[in-house]
Amino acid sequence: MKTHEAYALTDVQPDALPTRTGAFISVISCSIIVFSYLWKRKWRRHPNPLIYWKSVVDLLYALRFQYGWDRYTNALSCRSLATLTQFFTFSSECWFLSMSFNLYQCSTNPFTNLKQNLRWYHLFSWGVGALFAAILWISSLEFDPKVHPSCFVDETDADQLLVYYVVVILAVLCAVIFAVLETQTHPFGGMKEALEAKKDVIRSARIFTVAYIIYQIILI
Repeated sequence: MKTHEAYALTDVQPDALPTRTGAFISVISCSIIVFSYLWKRKWRRHPNPLIYWKSVVDLLYALRFQYGWDRYTNALSCRSLATLTQFFTFSSECWFLSMSFNLYQCSTNPFTNLKQNLRWYHLFSWGVGALFAAILWISSLEFDPKVHPSCFVDETDADQLLVYYVVVILAVLCAVIFAVLETQTHPFGGMKEALEAKKDVIRSARIFTVAYIIYQIILI
């Protein structure tokens, strides 16, 4: 594999049945989270906005594999679909990192501005996703639906799989580090009372972060 190709997570279609089954389950679960968030104002408390945006990305990512869009593509649209897939992949992992960091930040500084931080999380998650999508778009990789059955990770190429799993593993490792640091936090003085006031926020963030870490480890 050439150097520039190391940034690409897309090329050849994976096993259709497991992929579409997983995509279907993701569509259902993410749709429930998204509609619940939009339906009830009380479910929009922090850290639910982070969970909501990650679910939005995961929902779009799942829909990309649910309907077999690849069969209708030409070279240009196949490249566009591959770029979009890469954008969803990196943005999803970045939202997970943002959730993990948010858990640590809320535990160490209960006076943090959650709304302002959310704007930074948006910039980080969408920005990183757009960066790697742009790298794929301008790369010399060729996408020809007549040659490749789909625009996705080539499961027969160890290098491409390695790049994909390195991204996921790094995100999980960072999340584990933030989770461990959060449990070792010892607030000073009056910060204990402030943390007590935000215990529901911290508990919700902790539960979802730990659950997603376990989920990703099982998938790996």
